[in-house]
Amino acid sequence: GIGEFNVESESELRRLSALAATRGARASITLRVNPDVDPKSHPYISTGLRENKFGVPIEEAARILREARLLPGLVVSGVQCHIGSQLRDLEPAAEAVRAIADLSRTLLGEGFALRTIDIGGGLGVDYDGAGAPTPSELAALVLPRIEGARPSRASGSNSCSSPGGRSSRPRGLCSPGWSRSRPTARASSSSPTRG
Repeated sequence: GIGEFNVESESELRRLSALAATRGARASITLRVNPDVDPKSHPYISTGLRENKFGVPIEEAARILREARLLPGLVVSGVQCHIGSQLRDLEPAAEAVRAIADLSRTLLGEGFALRTIDIGGGLGVDYDGAGAPTPSELAALVLPRIEGARPSRASGSNSCSSPGGRSSRPRGLCSPGWSRSRPTARASSSSPTRG
């Protein structure tokens, strides 16, 4: 089954609630919040600023989750954010983690049974030899900031981050679905030529 649905908007919450309730099911959700943090990476892969389309504004998240826990068919299980990819500076990640940890503490104080705090990922790849942060450096930065922002590990809580390209690109990860090539008009003798 599906562990948690990552929800990005109030309309998605309502749609998922209706679908789950119709089926007599309960869907666990995490709400993606937008902390309005500049990741200092390329603008095309930036997802944490207010003008980006991803997530709900963090200042609206507590209200949205209060309403979500009253909707049939939903169980609020966490919060998440992802500020962008190719992060070379950890300070924006630290700022986002502070914001999501503060939100989590507020929600826990209101009795939410959060299981997940997902801080996204996006660690940069050292393409140019200038260096890139390591997962260990990210963990050293994050763990002290989420102290008190999650239930005890005994309750099955998760704090997670996605390694992203940082772990896959340097090793040449290959997905079988992407490893095939197809002939182009120039390479295939049976392809018609255009003049």
